Amino acid sequence: MPRGVPRLTEMHRRRGGWSVPQPTTYRGYRYRSRAEANYARTLDLRLAAKDIKAWERAPSFPLIVKGRLCGHYTPDFLVTLKDGTKELIEVKGWAARDFVLRLKVFKALYPEWKIRVIDGQGRPWKATRSARALPGLRRKGAA
Repeated sequence: MPRGVPRLTEMHRRRGGWSVPQPTTYRGYRYRSRAEANYARTLDLRLAAKDIKAWERAPSFPLIVKGRLCGHYTPDFLVTLKDGTKELIEVKGWAARDFVLRLKVFKALYPEWKIRVIDGQGRPWKATRSARALPGLRRKGAA
């Protein structure tokens, strides 16, 4: 790594005490963070309460622009609601620039998919939570 370029963990430490996600295993699957594993537990509880029909780890979607594969977008979960509609769930504590870009490209390429981005507590995620990592990304009307 070039001199003077902070490592990711140092950047997290400097930017308000953010921490690197801790991979967590739940029911034999390895999740990228504790928040994802906790949301999987929440989905299991919702399934047991018959609040949802089914859930699974989401598939990867190719991001093809002008005939070229630009990357992939892999949300965290695919949830089938009681009425049979499907929605994708993305669990985020904070967002790196590549996430925001991939999400925008995904929404443009797959407008038929409903996607919800939530924080670690299951609340709707707000772009202002990533303002330190993404200068200039604030929504209109956000403080």
